[in-house]
Amino acid sequence: MQLTPSLSQSELPGYSSNKQKEGKTYSSLAVYFPLEDQWMRDELPEEMKKPSSNFYWELQEVHMQETLSAYRPLWFSGKWLEELKYDKNILIYRTQRFEALLCDSEWMVLSSLVQLARLKEQGAPIIFKQWPKEPGKIKHSEYARLLARLQSYESTEISVVHPILQSPQTLDYWCRKVGDDYYLFIAHPQMRNLSYPLEYGYNKKIKEKNLEAHFHTETHDYRLLLDFPAQGSLLIKVSDAERLITTIELPSIEHA
Repeated sequence: MQLTPSLSQSELPGYSSNKQKEGKTYSSLAVYFPLEDQWMRDELPEEMKKPSSNFYWELQEVHMQETLSAYRPLWFSGKWLEELKYDKNILIYRTQRFEALLCDSEWMVLSSLVQLARLKEQGAPIIFKQWPKEPGKIKHSEYARLLARLQSYESTEISVVHPILQSPQTLDYWCRKVGDDYYLFIAHPQMRNLSYPLEYGYNKKIKEKNLEAHFHTETHDYRLLLDFPAQGSLLIKVSDAERLITTIELPSIEHA
């Protein structure tokens, strides 16, 4: 189905932030948080140190891969694996649902590997970008057995996961699902990868921008024409039950 945003409406300046607190985050992919990798890397090189961070395990240098942005991935800690269930082709953590769990860690503790083996044995889509090793000086024979079992299963690829928002240009966005409605906050493309200090008057360089994108809900696909205003971002409401798209007007930097 192809639809374009319509029915613009004016809202209060705080509308966007309030809407991003309602419902639950909509994501199709969980990503194992590489905590053990940060433990093993330990101290930052001198050129990366700053007053707020001297070690990798302070977690200021951990970033999600840009290639995963279309799936709106969420970090998933090892502790949460204990509550992760697999039912009817979906990974479920409390009220959150994922199509797959991706692991791209060089190091992983035994307790996490145990849970991943449990899920994989049930047929869960666990994607290993690399096979992990056991950190620390104390090694467990069970680790090698579990790893061999995981390697014996047919591999799962990222292609099994449906993207949420696809566009020719990588976008920073967040999506919340409230009932049958989806709220997409999409930052202006020129606001990506900013670093401080910003040059004076940088906001004046944020010009109007038009992009085409495709948004995928749990049941439908939508074609979006994203018309970014100068110095502004977008908030789009997708009413899936009514197949209706509404662009909610936000204040620009100039008028905020």
